[in-house]
Amino acid sequence: ADIIEVDKCKITNQEYMSYFGKIKSKHIDFVLTHKYTMQMIAAIELDDKSHQKQNRIERDAFVNNALTAAGIDFIRSYNFNINSLEPIIVYILRKKNIIR
Repeated sequence: ADIIEVDKCKITNQEYMSYFGKIKSKHIDFVLTHKYTMQMIAAIELDDKSHQKQNRIERDAFVNNALTAAGIDFIRSYNFNINSLEPIIVYILRKKNIIR
């Protein structure tokens, strides 16, 4: 709920509360933003061994679907360190014409 919101226009209040209840407790590790505008560029999720458990697999699938539905690019990294993330971040910045 920090970075996406439920569209109230297309659903009932009860549906809104149900969907909001599902997203309000989910969080992303980092959000990549534009240096000057602070516009969100991508969400970054750093996963460890706990993400191999069934409940985390289900949670991650929900988060993936919610971010995709909201049109937010996201990076999910299992072997996280700056060296493995940097090429992915550069790719996204180039794709969005933020860097060359």
